[in-house]
Amino acid sequence: TTFTALFAKNQYSVTGISNDSIKGIVSGSATVDYLDTVTLMATANYGYHFVRWDDNNTDNPLHIIADTNITKTAFFDKNQYHIFATSDTTVHGVINISSQVWGDGDFNVVNVSREYLKQITLTAKPNHGYHFTHWQDGDTNNPRTFILTQDTSFTAYYDKNTYTLTFQSADTNMGIVNTISVTGEYLDTTMHIYATAKPHYHFDSWDSWNHHYTENPRSFVFDNNRTYIASFSIDVHNISVQVDDIAHGTVEGSGSREYGQPITVSATPYSGYQFAHWSDGSTYNPYTFAVLEDKDLTAVFIADGEPWQDTVVVYDTTYIDVPVHDTTYIDVPVHDTIYINVPVHDTTYIDVPVHDTTYIDVPVHDTTYIDVPVHDTTYITVTDTLTVTQYDTVTNTVYDTVDNYVYDTVMVTDTLWLTQIDTVWLHDTIIVHDTVYITSEGIGDVDAMTAKVYASNGQIVVEGANGNIVTFYDVNGRVLATKRDEFAPLRFNAPASGTYLIKIGNYPARRVVVIR
Repeated sequence: TTFTALFAKNQYSVTGISNDSIKGIVSGSATVDYLDTVTLMATANYGYHFVRWDDNNTDNPLHIIADTNITKTAFFDKNQYHIFATSDTTVHGVINISSQVWGDGDFNVVNVSREYLKQITLTAKPNHGYHFTHWQDGDTNNPRTFILTQDTSFTAYYDKNTYTLTFQSADTNMGIVNTISVTGEYLDTTMHIYATAKPHYHFDSWDSWNHHYTENPRSFVFDNNRTYIASFSIDVHNISVQVDDIAHGTVEGSGSREYGQPITVSATPYSGYQFAHWSDGSTYNPYTFAVLEDKDLTAVFIADGEPWQDTVVVYDTTYIDVPVHDTTYIDVPVHDTIYINVPVHDTTYIDVPVHDTTYIDVPVHDTTYIDVPVHDTTYITVTDTLTVTQYDTVTNTVYDTVDNYVYDTVMVTDTLWLTQIDTVWLHDTIIVHDTVYITSEGIGDVDAMTAKVYASNGQIVVEGANGNIVTFYDVNGRVLATKRDEFAPLRFNAPASGTYLIKIGNYPARRVVVIR
């Protein structure tokens, strides 16, 4: 008997599996005869990629010879996607990336890679003076958070901020500003802003955030919301004293004082001499007076026994060679029924025209009515808003009311140099509408008025004014007193030796020199 043994190849299974079916799958698993070849393919799902097999083999597909039962595990991992983000210009801002990994932060340009499905937050951070408006796709969310699923690119857009500059006076009694506030875009500049000091004060500086700017007018840059304070100081004047001859005596008292403050000067004669008077006519020694301007004073001495002139009356002389056009500043308040030391009862109207340009510095109250410009009424600060075109000349009649009692007509005639369409607070170049100037030419016309004017015992006497208002001025045109009487002579006390002006009614002024 013959027997034949029959053999057959073993069959083995080759199986491929994924370490995470979410990440990918393996195909090609099979059961085959011994030494047959099986091919396994690892296929990653979207967002992932094949890394290796469990034996660290990175071949894919993987060819396996079946010599035993074999199981192969494919490992997958997340993809890395690229993120590119920038501002429309690095001047405007930077981009911050936050993904909770090392390397996050602020960048002019974000150029990084992060894992698939990573939560990413991009923040557009504007530089000073700018604000974020939108991303390139129109999205306005900032910060912007998203899940990374692909390569991405972003551009942040910005625009300039708008700022408001506010201007104030540190003390409106000393000065004012021509603009209250103005708005503009970052790094733009304003028009010229003016700070205007009132009489007897001067501008010092614009103050803001511990910075001081002394230019006036000045253009300001819109770099933040700021308030600028205009600071002013009272004027300081210099008083200088000297002698007519150093052999005659000495003087003292030179110095500087704020406007309106008193100063005392004195003269001491040497043996054989005596003090006569100061160069401004005053005979006081010591001499105390209010400082109103820079002043040079000379002490005049005479020898002992030299005769003194007592009272000298000079008519129509040429002590004043130019017209008097000085501005008259009156700082005395007018209350109730008192007007420049002259009683004004109830419904008494003051209808005397001004002499020189008279600024009005104080309020008028109650029953003092002013129908026309007078010697010292109320300084008018015009707060009417005028809108004008560039280089336009404004001629306008402004009606201002002070305490609801005084109605003054003011002519504003000024050329305003402005950029086109601007609001201007008029506060200077305001004159009373029918100013009368005292001129030297008028002296020859006094014969039209038959009144007699003379000096006597330190007083100026006016006879025959016949009820006309008589106004007493110093040589600079400042009103010292005003009187009226139908019959009696009018007497004015002359403060010191010097030249004075007397005006009767509307007749030209007459000069009188008093020497004590």
